[in-house]
Amino acid sequence: SEYNYQILDLYNFIEEYQPENIMDPKRDSLIVDTEILRKQINSTLKYTVNEPLVIDGHLSHYVVDNAIVLRAPPEIIEKRLALRNYSESKVTENVEAEILDVILVEAFELCENVFEIDTSGKDINTVAMYADYIISGLKQNKIDRLEKFRPGNVDWTERSI
Repeated sequence: SEYNYQILDLYNFIEEYQPENIMDPKRDSLIVDTEILRKQINSTLKYTVNEPLVIDGHLSHYVVDNAIVLRAPPEIIEKRLALRNYSESKVTENVEAEILDVILVEAFELCENVFEIDTSGKDINTVAMYADYIISGLKQNKIDRLEKFRPGNVDWTERSI
């Protein structure tokens, strides 16, 4: 990788360090105590991870100080999740969450800084470049140069599922 970050896949971490988690069969998702998760990440990675660490996953905004929320058009999310054989109700829940900015709103409530990247029509390298730009701006305390990534540019409310 051309970027010098350690990546933590939050789902894999949860499976390894919280195997006692149970599934919510109605929502087809793990029930996770995010406060315990935050403490586990801090204690587990305290001495083993060199900065910077990127935590990837839908619950990551519960355990970080700065969040980059990747946004995708609802119809793309619907197609991706259908290809993964998600149940219709899980697809609908995820699409509605994207339209209503659920993760973005939660990140605002929990994180010191929140940024968003509209992934529409962008390949993974472009998205990674934008994320690197944001992380570099944070590390260099040049937050003023990151205004174009501040939330508010992505609005899916006119879309329907």
